[in-house]
Amino acid sequence: MACHPRGRRRARPAPGIESHLPENHAFPFIGPAGGFLNVARAVKQQIGALSSDDVGPGMTLHCTGLMKKTMRTAIFLFVWVGWLLSGRAGATPADEEYEELYGEEVLHVEERPAWKEGRVRLPPYPDAARAIPVDVDLGQSAYRVLIDPDSITVGEDSVVRYTLLLQSPGGTTNVFYEGLRCTAGQYRRYAYGVDGRFKLFPRSKWRYIRRVGMEKLHFSLAGDFFCPLPERDKVARLIRRLKRPNPKTDFADQE
Repeated sequence: MACHPRGRRRARPAPGIESHLPENHAFPFIGPAGGFLNVARAVKQQIGALSSDDVGPGMTLHCTGLMKKTMRTAIFLFVWVGWLLSGRAGATPADEEYEELYGEEVLHVEERPAWKEGRVRLPPYPDAARAIPVDVDLGQSAYRVLIDPDSITVGEDSVVRYTLLLQSPGGTTNVFYEGLRCTAGQYRRYAYGVDGRFKLFPRSKWRYIRRVGMEKLHFSLAGDFFCPLPERDKVARLIRRLKRPNPKTDFADQE
């Protein structure tokens, strides 16, 4: 570097960086970032070695300051390039913590495609005489639950769809066409019955199943009958499940 002092005397040439390193020193340009840090430390030592003794009397330290700025830039570039080549640029703090604890790299698994609901078709309106009484756990509720076996389907989207009939103690029957997702713990009401036909809900959406109020109905349907889904003969096996007694309610009756 050509650098001229502002004083009357010329400064003695600054000692070269290489003269302060072992002759057999190897610069690890490929490998972990630690190798680059070693080089950065060596360069930093050279900056510390530059003092007023290297400048003649009557001179300013303008040249030395310029060299220090240049060396700092070089250190930054060394560390940054080493960090990139060592593969840590794409690592997250959680990955680094895991690797530090367990001594191995984190396996990045590609997420599955987002779930998409299949096409929904409304079934024929149910015949209450053919509906199956289901022994769901409704707690202290006096409602009677029935499901139309002819309406039960299991789509390619793994949604169980069925027509639900709720009979109140006074004899009123409410009819709903619903869907239930075992893997997500959600249910959806597509339509309700009015004057012997279905009418779509205008703002139907999936809701998480909670064990509160009348949602205990879906909690019991999912946990005691529908889920997990059978691997084969799904509809026939689900109908058999619906016809069997619920061990939870039988135990409660014995108490």
